[in-house]
Amino acid sequence: LFAWAILKFPHVPIGLRKGWLQTLVEEQSHCKLYLQRLHALNGSMETGPPLSSYFWKQLPSIRSAERPEAAFLCAMGLTLEAANLDHTLKFKQAFTDVGDTQTAEILQRVHDEEITHVRQANVWLKRLEGMYHHTEKVNSDVELYEKYVVFPFESHKARGRPMQKSARRKAGLSEEFINAVDNAKRKPTPKP
Repeated sequence: LFAWAILKFPHVPIGLRKGWLQTLVEEQSHCKLYLQRLHALNGSMETGPPLSSYFWKQLPSIRSAERPEAAFLCAMGLTLEAANLDHTLKFKQAFTDVGDTQTAEILQRVHDEEITHVRQANVWLKRLEGMYHHTEKVNSDVELYEKYVVFPFESHKARGRPMQKSARRKAGLSEEFINAVDNAKRKPTPKP
């Protein structure tokens, strides 16, 4: 998806495209680490459930947004990558509990790199908003996220349980935004 964004949005600042490229490299590294570990444990991608195309199926809603590059930052960085701040540490603890320190170390590495990905989305969403020259002023990080996030991505999906607030602080998210995500409820599904 990050490769798609680099190609789809050539008009965004070069710094953002370079950030997406770095994220792409790190995400490919995560995938490689997961697959190597699966292989080391005698697992196989052929015997498990089929791979999901969920993320790819959401691209039409991102593409049709008024500002699709901002919608992409909200969906990937501030929703999915942010939720992974929680999921990685939850699963790290589960693997630690059963004595699998190698998998736990992989999950810690992924977690640490996700902090950077979330920070990048947060910083660039604010920079892009400043470049859009709107007449109405956005007063908070929560308003900014809500302005650009598209269904089905929303703040209740930007977390797991337990929620790792300290990781979000390291990523530069405001306390207001962290608390809004922590307290978010599922919204009704929009009617077509």
